[in-house]
Amino acid sequence: MYGNAEFMDEASEIAGNAQVISQIRYNQNILIRSGKKSVEKYFKNIQPIQKTIHVRGGKEIVVLIKSAGIHVCAHKKKRFVIAIKYRLFGNSC
Repeated sequence: MYGNAEFMDEASEIAGNAQVISQIRYNQNILIRSGKKSVEKYFKNIQPIQKTIHVRGGKEIVVLIKSAGIHVCAHKKKRFVIAIKYRLFGNSC
């Protein structure tokens, strides 16, 4: 689900200012020193960190993680954005 700014802020407030996890679109604009850029373009220039994580049933998978605290234009505030890419090896079924 893609959460807009109002949804995320209200959900956080209802939950006692808890963190809210949502998705943003790959073409969402962010504001950085050099101006506006899409999230996709911004993260293309960041080196990922490779981690092995455990998912349901104890299965281990390898993921590539990139993250940044960036100003999301549509939300008019800074959000902590995490980009995760799943590395699939062999048959993923």
